[in-house]
Amino acid sequence: MKKKILAIILIVIAVVSLVFGVVMFTKGDLNRASGTMASKQVYGGDAYTGIQNASATTANNVQQANLILMDMNETIAFGFGAVLVVIGLLCCAFGVAFLLKKQEAAPVKETPAAFMPPYSTKDSD
Repeated sequence: MKKKILAIILIVIAVVSLVFGVVMFTKGDLNRASGTMASKQVYGGDAYTGIQNASATTANNVQQANLILMDMNETIAFGFGAVLVVIGLLCCAFGVAFLLKKQEAAPVKETPAAFMPPYSTKDSD
């Protein structure tokens, strides 16, 4: 009975793990619309040009960092999804193996006659 309950629990864990693994595979595919690169401009005054170019450089750096983080997210999501799928398949295999395994009957212990307590034939008072 314990093995049957364990098998059912393993199969439930397997299904949940497989579902989360597939979800992780799709979570890594993010929308890459993170904006466009900022262009540098030249104005008549040096201060305006410097401020614009510094802002454009900062915006471009932020966008590049965002693209790097999205790539890392895809890699981590794929790896974690693969681990969840493998764990799910292993749990499913063990659960099915426990369900298909025949229940072995517990051995019957026989008590030798020499160790049996003697029966009393006297009437109790």
